[in-house]
Amino acid sequence: MTECIICGMIFNPEKRHSDVCPYCGWIDGFDYDNEDDVPNEANHNITRKQAKALLTQGKDIFGEPLEKRPPDDTDED
Repeated sequence: MTECIICGMIFNPEKRHSDVCPYCGWIDGFDYDNEDDVPNEANHNITRKQAKALLTQGKDIFGEPLEKRPPDDTDED
């Protein structure tokens, strides 16, 4: 299980075959520096701080309106 560092959604990358958060679109696994103010190439060159600001505006990392948040993944199949 993975918790998105931007929106906090818990999801299973193995089950989804992707490290992309199904809610906000943040790609996990490419954050080598763990700094909030460093642009991230895998995430459209935005910083964590910018992504979190977009989230508070009701937008995903692309600047698009967020859809209804899906339920967090569980260990159940």
